[in-house]
Amino acid sequence: MIEPRWWPGYNAVSADLFTVDGGGKLGPTANQAVIDQMKSVYAEHGVVHLRNSGLTTLQEMQQYTVAVQGKQPWYEGGANKRKALQPGSNVYEVGAPGKAWLHYHHEMAYNGHSVKNLGFCCRKAAKGKGATFVSEQTMVTDKLLKTSLGQKLKEKGVTYIRCLTDRDYYDSRSDSNVYNHWQISFGVETPEEAERMATQCGLTTEWASDPVNPDNERYLMTYNTISAFEYVPELDRNILFSSLADHPMWFDSWPGVMELPDWKRPLQMTYGDGSEITREECQEWID
Repeated sequence: MIEPRWWPGYNAVSADLFTVDGGGKLGPTANQAVIDQMKSVYAEHGVVHLRNSGLTTLQEMQQYTVAVQGKQPWYEGGANKRKALQPGSNVYEVGAPGKAWLHYHHEMAYNGHSVKNLGFCCRKAAKGKGATFVSEQTMVTDKLLKTSLGQKLKEKGVTYIRCLTDRDYYDSRSDSNVYNHWQISFGVETPEEAERMATQCGLTTEWASDPVNPDNERYLMTYNTISAFEYVPELDRNILFSSLADHPMWFDSWPGVMELPDWKRPLQMTYGDGSEITREECQEWID
């Protein structure tokens, strides 16, 4: 297994540049002065971290994420099996087992459209665990493009293959090795609706036999061949947007799914011409 390189022991840039201190005294009503400061930091650095807020509920915290994020879409076509943490909210649980390694990634890169930004709220934290790291992507992009791997990604792009199981089939069976069902991913009930939603997400589709349960043929495979980079208007340049979070290795520490051979795992990934991303290239990319 190739373990993600979470942190080299130092910050790429000083966290002080993008941290706003709430003073430990923010209350249930949003503090406009803090929001204005957060917006200013976000506009300059592309990331803002509100700490020491004193807030204890997601409803209170979300006032600040929404103020910076703007319009919030629902998680349509998302990969992970996520549930809203409160009724009518689009604050979602992580959608992965606590033991699973969550590689660095950009959200929903496997779709034809993604989100403009993300907001994270921390309701509980285990001591010494659970850190959410962010990566300075201009530095990553510059370093990657100096390698043959980076040039191959630039030339060939990537193909994301996402495989979604049928919820109805698993109603009376164990789903311990299931990643996500197409009904949950797209919020639909019929194959026709799933195909329509996938098309709206910029995906092509194919129905196949579930490799774990071959007698079921309502196994939805979605395909998207796309650039590995995405243009950032604020920087006037392309930045790395793909990651190995959409490769079978995403499940290397995922209980249930990790026991499956790579070819049966729900996420597959190649270069845009269909050629293999080698293990050596995976290691280089993670590094």
